[in-house]
Amino acid sequence: MILSPAEYSQVSPYELLEAAERGHVGLDHRWLKALLDRPEQSIPDLVRFALQHQRGDREDLTDDLIAIFHHLADPRALPYLIQVTRRREDLSFPLIEAFRALGPPAVDALLKLYEEEKDDPNCEIGFLLAALAVPDPRILEALIARLEIDPVDAGHCLAAYRDPAAIPALEAAIARSDREQERASLQSSLERLRQGEGEIEDEPFDIWADYPAEDEPRFGWMDEPEWRAFLSSPSPEYRAAAIGCLDEHGPERRDVDLLFGFAREDPDPRVRGRAWQALAGSDDREDIREAMRVRLAQEDAAIQDRAGALVALAFDEGERPEIQRWMIEFYQRPESRAAALQAMTVSGDPGFDRYFPPHLGDEDPAIQASAIQGVGLLEISSAAPALAALFEDDAVREDALTAYALSAEAQLSRRGMRQLLEKIERLAQGLSQEEDDQVKQAINYRLQRQELPAIFDEDGRWIEEAPAVAPKKVGRNDPCPCGSGKKYKKCCGAA
Repeated sequence: MILSPAEYSQVSPYELLEAAERGHVGLDHRWLKALLDRPEQSIPDLVRFALQHQRGDREDLTDDLIAIFHHLADPRALPYLIQVTRRREDLSFPLIEAFRALGPPAVDALLKLYEEEKDDPNCEIGFLLAALAVPDPRILEALIARLEIDPVDAGHCLAAYRDPAAIPALEAAIARSDREQERASLQSSLERLRQGEGEIEDEPFDIWADYPAEDEPRFGWMDEPEWRAFLSSPSPEYRAAAIGCLDEHGPERRDVDLLFGFAREDPDPRVRGRAWQALAGSDDREDIREAMRVRLAQEDAAIQDRAGALVALAFDEGERPEIQRWMIEFYQRPESRAAALQAMTVSGDPGFDRYFPPHLGDEDPAIQASAIQGVGLLEISSAAPALAALFEDDAVREDALTAYALSAEAQLSRRGMRQLLEKIERLAQGLSQEEDDQVKQAINYRLQRQELPAIFDEDGRWIEEAPAVAPKKVGRNDPCPCGSGKKYKKCCGAA
């Protein structure tokens, strides 16, 4: 079942959770609202789903369920929270906060779990009991008794629990300990308890801040029949996203007429614009090219519609004066500036270089994204230092790393590219494995665009230098050598 956001509240919460687990809905405010606005119906379904689905084949909703149960603060969530606590090696702060939101109703279940696991040297349930901050003599008794099992851990727990009644027990534990480090740790816990330190400070929990207002389904996880089904979605947003997915996979000849139909007839201008864009490179269809030119010049057409036609035409006609004039005109309008920058990028014309750097910090995310991509693909090396300043911004870090790898000044040699990678690692204060792979892939792209051999293999490992072989010239309509599955002209050869 393919759902549109307008239908979220019309299906059961259980079905909505199943759709999320499959990646068929975006995890956004609309999804949350459909769950949280009807708690009496949602909570039983949430608990049933949570207990039945340990981990989804696609989307692991564990952290999302913990956040939702924290927000709802309903004791019916206890069986699931206990289950998560059992199977996790470390207690996460969100899990602790979800228990704290429940307060006294969580005590009995946690005491029972503590009795089962207290002899485990890695047991953290004592700290979880302390973190509840619920005055209960059974908790104090359990934590004091823990001084006999694990004095250091028990000391930390008692300091966090902040009950002065534990002071004599801590003093006695210090007196009988014959280990210097253990005594020092217990003494530190005792001082924190005396001074009232160690309590976890509650901050107002805002679940909405952790989710975007709108998000797309996870099309990258779907097989072809699944994402193609979204082409028939009643949601314009989802139809446009599915067309984008079709474009990413490279439209087959049989898809061209389908896309042309969307471009001319879909009632939503976002869908029409995305369809025009997906038709870029339809060199053998002059009727489509002419329709694009007509739509671009149609002053009473929606700007998204015309912008899609502009980007499509820029792929193969970006050097034509009339297309370049439209790029400048669209750039002057804030609502079409992102598309204009995208068209300038795919045109590959260095005469547009000056338009990109001023927007690397633009408040409009779409304009900023187009500017970052343009600096990379047009190799505007003078703007690379400004890209490095964006490495600290999580919202654009990934794009900035890629663009920097494509544009920063460096020798186009194996040694030069190796030095560039080291420089990026230093400027970015380290790279995650995913970021490291991404930067190496960008460096390979940069070399391949200059018809030079790649220096990293598919696993990101350094390729030992082989005897020089003249690289094969890649045609614009050939598959891109980067392995994306797109035509070269719509991938690494786009600029």
